Amino acid sequence: MKVFLRCFAALIMVISIILGFISVNTFQSSTAVDDIGISMVRLLYEYESIIDVYNREDQIKSLCSPDVWEAINFDNTAHFAGTWDRTRNIPTVVRVVFTRPGLVVYALENDFVVPKDLWCFEYRIENGVFSEVREYQLVSMRRDKEGGLF
Repeated sequence: MKVFLRCFAALIMVISIILGFISVNTFQSSTAVDDIGISMVRLLYEYESIIDVYNREDQIKSLCSPDVWEAINFDNTAHFAGTWDRTRNIPTVVRVVFTRPGLVVYALENDFVVPKDLWCFEYRIENGVFSEVREYQLVSMRRDKEGGLF
């Protein structure tokens, strides 16, 4: 019986190690997709002056499908009012709170924006460019007893 329990415990350990390697490899393979979403959020909203964003226009446009560019470009007054106007053209830093493939949850840090306000940048990549983008503000969040978001 002792031999059986030891073999069973060893089998459980081996399975745990294998599952750990699988989860680490899965996380590492999704990092490149996460990075492109984080990069786009920073290109759009992290700047010393709104002029920095205008200077990045060609870079941002090259990462977007025509439909996405039409939705997020600087000439779209609805997008401008809902995004860059909220920062009041003062230096802004993006703080990434959570990310997974297709989603970046972030906060904007400057003297005007409430630092607890969280924003979502949801996206889809097709043929190496952003083919769909949705942005919205999280209205309320709850924290678990350890302080993490859930």
